[in-house]
Amino acid sequence: MLRFIFILIFYLIYNISFGQCIGLSVNAGPDLFKCKLSDVLQLQGDVQGNYLNYYWEPASGLSNPNVLDPIVIAGPGKYRFKLVAEGLSTTNLITNGDFEGGYSGFSHQYIYGGPPFGPDHLVVDMMPNAYNSSWSPCGDHTSGSGNQLIADGSTSAGDAVWCQIVSVTPGNMYQFSFFAQSVFPVAPGQFSIEVDGTSIGNAIAGPLCGWSSFEACFTAKSANIEICIRETSGVGYGNDFGIDDITLFEKCRVEDEVEVEIVDLKAALDVVQLPKCASEEFTLDGSRSSSGPQINYEWSSSGGTITSISGNKAKGRGQGTYILKVTYTNGNVICEEEAEIQIDVSDDLIGDLTSSGIANCSHDTVYLAIYVLNGSGFYSYKWGPTKEIVGGQNTDTAKVINAGRYSVTVTDLSSGCEFYKDIDVKSDTTLPHSVIQGDTLINCKTKSVRLLSQQQDTSRYFYTWILPDNSVVFDETELLSGQSANSG
Repeated sequence: MLRFIFILIFYLIYNISFGQCIGLSVNAGPDLFKCKLSDVLQLQGDVQGNYLNYYWEPASGLSNPNVLDPIVIAGPGKYRFKLVAEGLSTTNLITNGDFEGGYSGFSHQYIYGGPPFGPDHLVVDMMPNAYNSSWSPCGDHTSGSGNQLIADGSTSAGDAVWCQIVSVTPGNMYQFSFFAQSVFPVAPGQFSIEVDGTSIGNAIAGPLCGWSSFEACFTAKSANIEICIRETSGVGYGNDFGIDDITLFEKCRVEDEVEVEIVDLKAALDVVQLPKCASEEFTLDGSRSSSGPQINYEWSSSGGTITSISGNKAKGRGQGTYILKVTYTNGNVICEEEAEIQIDVSDDLIGDLTSSGIANCSHDTVYLAIYVLNGSGFYSYKWGPTKEIVGGQNTDTAKVINAGRYSVTVTDLSSGCEFYKDIDVKSDTTLPHSVIQGDTLINCKTKSVRLLSQQQDTSRYFYTWILPDNSVVFDETELLSGQSANSG
């Protein structure tokens, strides 16, 4: 059984912005936590404002880094995922990029104006066919009726057709773009775009009167940069084009971070060796459970008794349900997983041990009898000391003849429970002691006397009289004699 408890979670929505994107905000959502790998953990990102795109970093460990709510598919551990949104500032840093200001704000390596108007010439105007009758009347990109940069491509490959120096912030990212069309259907213009002499990409003019776009991003390395568009084909026939709507926007990057923790909490409980009966102590083993510095173990029982605890192991005694609760705490939340095991054991055997008779000089048999009051009814018996048992060793009744302490171990053949009992056998080995007295004295007048034997203890005795003539009289307590006699 798994429990997931929220104690208290505070999370701060914050954005780290690179560049100036007014109104663009990112929220990666609350920190997330799950206790089991089988639980679904889904990020809860949100982006507000104008953005070009958004994505999560790193992409590994997510089902799809390009959606706001990907599923976390990582294994156990702590992770930080960053939601990044990219946008553009609203300020175009290019001066007169739509050429509506006429011939101003840029430099080049061409010849401006005409007539004559041929290769290596350019002009800012509305319609290309005004400068070459073979050119088509292709309108500008902005409105179709505004200005554009019209050029008859240079026969010197790599000449700059447009350059401008722009003030930027070193280290920030910028997006440069423009549109180009062909005004003659043969050999469209080919361009290399450079920032401070380093190429950031290539472009080809669109088809006849068809605008194609170019877009590239770069990171500014200095406060003032020069951007140039160079025609690289150097073709003399064709290579006639228009350029319009040149832009440079600072690229914005807004990000927010979320922490994800995945705990595969496990609770497992084993008993290595089951007890035979209720009084036998046994070991509860939770070592297959999760472990670590933030893991705690709590033991409890219903019916049985926990006798000692040592981390993920404990000792128990008795029949009942034993429970191990494993807890993981990360400061904000608690995971709890429980495992339990039912111990069913037989009750302890109980019984009585009795003896009949006492040990004596005649070596009379003393009987020891064990009476088991519960259990299955199928038992084995072991009497001790073995050398003193003269009969009945493997039965419920043993025979002895000597005094001493005797014991019996009874084992229930069904449950394995054992029962131990001992008893002391007493003895009576006192020698007979008696006094013989006559009822009178033998004299000249009295020729006989009655002899009386008086016992001095309570034991049973057998009497033997030995007369002067060595004849014997047995089992008489009185004897009439006219002369002295011996007794024994």
